[in-house]
Amino acid sequence: MVGIKFKRKEAKTLRFTVRSGGGIVDLTTATLQFNVKKHKSETTAVISKADAVFDKTLALSGIVTVELSMTDLDQTPGDYVGELKTTFSASNIDKSADIPIEIQKAVTD
Repeated sequence: MVGIKFKRKEAKTLRFTVRSGGGIVDLTTATLQFNVKKHKSETTAVISKADAVFDKTLALSGIVTVELSMTDLDQTPGDYVGELKTTFSASNIDKSADIPIEIQKAVTD
């Protein structure tokens, strides 16, 4: 399955383009949440990013970015599951399909 690969302790910018039915989704009024868990069934995320830290400069075009710091990516190498949650109202909440994430051993490990 295609996923995202990160090196452990390497800061990266993650960019999301949100589409629905082939068209872009205007994210200007959405509240965003990005979580990464070791296993989908876990309740606690090892990485969690709230709406306030997303760059929404291109939100009208369905594009947002979030910074993952060296500390965020200081995780045990292995497979993880990410998800992006978009909330437009209490009755309109969407979660992305599971995003396979691999954190690889850093060169210096």
